[in-house]
Amino acid sequence: YSRNDTIIKLYSIFSANEKIHAEQKLKEKVLEIISKIPPKATEYEKELFLHDYIINNCEYNKSANSHKIFTCYGCLVEQKAVCSGYSKAMQLLMNVIGMNCITVAGLSKKESHMWNIVKINDKCYHLDVTWDGVGGLNQYNYFNVNDKIIKKDHDIYPTFESTRNNVEKIYKNFSLPKCSELKDNYYEKNAVKISDLSENSQDKIVEKLLNIANSQKEYLYIKTVGNFNFDTAVNRLIKQNPYKLFSCIRWANKFIPNKSKKFIDNNIQFSINKFQNVLAVKLSYV
Repeated sequence: YSRNDTIIKLYSIFSANEKIHAEQKLKEKVLEIISKIPPKATEYEKELFLHDYIINNCEYNKSANSHKIFTCYGCLVEQKAVCSGYSKAMQLLMNVIGMNCITVAGLSKKESHMWNIVKINDKCYHLDVTWDGVGGLNQYNYFNVNDKIIKKDHDIYPTFESTRNNVEKIYKNFSLPKCSELKDNYYEKNAVKISDLSENSQDKIVEKLLNIANSQKEYLYIKTVGNFNFDTAVNRLIKQNPYKLFSCIRWANKFIPNKSKKFIDNNIQFSINKFQNVLAVKLSYV
């Protein structure tokens, strides 16, 4: 900004010929990706498909000497990007299939960051594909979270409307919707919810394990609800006697047909998400 004028500086990372070629490659890649979305997928399932596609097909790389890592082209075509590339790619794919998705600028992990807000079933949620992509077992920690959860480790830059002094040389957001729901949060839909470690709760875990075994998946998510202390639950499940989770795994194995793969019942990988009271477990088969 200069006095009463707004100055916009434009630049291109492509030559004119490169631009034409890049646009065609990007268009082809986008059409290829969305053609793989199941035809009867719900809005939630479409979002999940695109989220997982980006995670599985792009490498987080901030050392590459190229402006393309900041773009959807870098993310989708060259498969190397940083947060802005991830979030712009998610925005592009969602918008192409007619779903509402915007980018959000802010800070996370002490550095500039960008993520998305999506609108699913008429409700808005934060979605951080970047940190899910490098999260290992925690690849759904930021899948459709509300303002309260995202603000635990993300700082959102102010909007233009909220700051009178727009001369400040900091990033700003356009208007952002409130995100107050968790109905389509990944863990709300997929985790086993327990309020204690009674036989009933353990039966829920066993039932979930059998569903996982039937589809040959690897991940189990357990979420504590109500007044059940999360740390206590984690300790009793996997860290201290009587190691309830391993008992559940052994019990589930008894119901898995002999010709099917069974779970290894004495070795797991796990991760803890205290923001959402979720224990993520990676299971192995034998």
